[in-house]
Amino acid sequence: MAIAGGLSLWMVGGCTRGPQGIEALTTAPNPIVRSLANAAHSGDKQSQLTLGILLEEGVVAPRDWPTALYLYRQAGQSRGGTLWIYTPNVGSKGGQVMPYDSGPAEPGLPEARERYRALRKRMR
Repeated sequence: MAIAGGLSLWMVGGCTRGPQGIEALTTAPNPIVRSLANAAHSGDKQSQLTLGILLEEGVVAPRDWPTALYLYRQAGQSRGGTLWIYTPNVGSKGGQVMPYDSGPAEPGLPEARERYRALRKRMR
C-alpha cells in the first residue's frame, strides 16, 4: 500500500516519454523505480531492460509503453568500439576515412531487442 500511495503522487504530473520519462522517474517516490531509473539514465543496459519491463507491464510504476520502447531500444543497441569517420576533402588532400576509438565495445542485450520488436507490434 505504501508503494501505491507514493506512486499516486508521482502520477499526478503525468507521464513523459523517452529520455524525459526516465529523468522524471529518477525522482519517483518508489525507491525501486528511482534506483532503476538512475542506473538506466546513466546507461546501464540491464537497468534499462528491467525498468522497460516494469513500465510495459505496469508493475511498480504506471504503464508507459513509449518510454518502455525507448528503454528497450537503448538496452538493445551496441555501443563503443571503433567508429569509422569520414573526413571530407580539404584543399588538395582528398577525403579519407579515419578510425575513432569510442571506448570499450558493449554489445546490446538480445532480450531488449526482442521485447522492442514485440512491443512495437503490440502498439500498432
